[in-house]
Amino acid sequence: MVAEPKTVTLSVHPDLVNDETHDAIEALCVSKGFTVLRTKNVQTPEEGLEDIIRNYYCRSELVVSTRLHGAITAYGLGIPYLAMPGDEKLREFHRLFGGGQLFSNLDELAELLNAGHAELARPALADVLEFGARGRAAMDDLS
Repeated sequence: MVAEPKTVTLSVHPDLVNDETHDAIEALCVSKGFTVLRTKNVQTPEEGLEDIIRNYYCRSELVVSTRLHGAITAYGLGIPYLAMPGDEKLREFHRLFGGGQLFSNLDELAELLNAGHAELARPALADVLEFGARGRAAMDDLS
């Protein structure tokens, strides 16, 4: 599946960041010409993980996230991400793996969006593959 031009997935964490902030992030992205696909990135009986990846992430050139799972999914798919950390987990993931940029307020997000999503560094393929291999090895250790 090819990403749709000027489409962004907004992965929200309503327990860490309030709805008003998510609405403002979405409005800012729209004002910059993006189509926004908003997800809580939570599986339900109606929408499983593959559906979330297909219907949101694979359609997007960029991910804006307030939750760790949004950044992890973007990174694992090689999609640049911009993340507003609501807790230390997201900051620590970014420190360990990179692949995106952090912002702490709407002004910083606006600057990053003005710079152009094409300017954002995609995670290196080798790093993404290593990340996947580490995840698979961790799962194998559990079985």
